[in-house]
Amino acid sequence: MADTAKIAKAADRTEALGTAPIGKLLWEFSIPSIIAMLANSLYNIIDTVFLQIALPQTGAAVTQLAYPLMCVLMACSMLAGIGG
Repeated sequence: MADTAKIAKAADRTEALGTAPIGKLLWEFSIPSIIAMLANSLYNIIDTVFLQIALPQTGAAVTQLAYPLMCVLMACSMLAGIGG
């Protein structure tokens, strides 16, 4: 019984991709990405503060060197996770 309900819900969601307004779909699918990017930015800011306290001379430099790599990895994971 539960499998039938899941299948019906999946069919409704699939049909919505073809019939719902594009603006609504864009917001529905972009909200998780926006939240993930905000969480990642907050993580980076907090990480910078802690490393700056622990390593006063090089703390900020270390996080700024690693940030582009983190952005590329996050973009690839969101491409696979949310886009897929």
